[in-house]
Amino acid sequence: MLRIQALCETYGFDPAAASHFAAQYQILKSHADAYGVFCRQLEACRGDRGFDHGPVFENLHGLQETTGIHPYTIDMLYLLCLLPDLEEQYGREGIPTWFFHGFVENLKQAACNCQKIHGVWGTDIAWWLIDFFKLKLFSIGRLQFKRRKLRKAMGGYAEGSYYIDVHIPGGAPLTPALCAASYAEAAAFFRGRYGMEHILFGCHSWLLSPELRTILPENSNILAFARDYTILQTRMDPTSSAVSFIFHVPGVPADLETLPEETSLQKALKTYLQGGKTINTAFGILEYQ
Repeated sequence: MLRIQALCETYGFDPAAASHFAAQYQILKSHADAYGVFCRQLEACRGDRGFDHGPVFENLHGLQETTGIHPYTIDMLYLLCLLPDLEEQYGREGIPTWFFHGFVENLKQAACNCQKIHGVWGTDIAWWLIDFFKLKLFSIGRLQFKRRKLRKAMGGYAEGSYYIDVHIPGGAPLTPALCAASYAEAAAFFRGRYGMEHILFGCHSWLLSPELRTILPENSNILAFARDYTILQTRMDPTSSAVSFIFHVPGVPADLETLPEETSLQKALKTYLQGGKTINTAFGILEYQ
């Protein structure tokens, strides 16, 4: 229990989260067979960046029946136990220390979001966060980045062209200054690590949805972010999956009136949804100079 508590305190997790994770870890350790399964999943990741995380999480989630620990919580326990290994790996590979600390901030934000949305301390996006431990995904300033290939030709770019996928975690305001700093540092990092000379940033997100231009004020940080991109594809999202991220709820409620209005963004998009519309997504490219 002390190990988890110490880890959480070292990395600055919410005290309530730290206490919960420590207590749940103690419960896990009290079930010898389940704890053995948990430890074997840790070893599956250590020293193997290409490991298949699907069976790992399937095995971890199977421990709920024996231990009563929620899958979102056990996922977070798993990632917490791997944090020291990741920090050492960054050091060995010369990856900037502040990238690691940026990821820790993302992890803490994920724990808070999970508590807000599901009422559970843990994470519901372990399938995404695990790519940090595979050294595929990096937190660089305000944004997250991953090198990917285009699945098909579009906008004059050939199928298989490399680009740097951009993701926007919750956290600090999405200001143009913070985004510009992230792009600059990411461009330098990916050039050095992968030899990418021509830097293309790509983003698939509701933040690029053209409909937002009619909803948000002209000085919106979201619109400023979107203006950097040339939209190559728009996609309908009848489930408005962005609602969970924006309103911190599990999904679109039957009664839209119950959606919170704590921010100007929530107020604007709540009115939009009440008009019978959906929050769609788009994919855009930013040619970085």
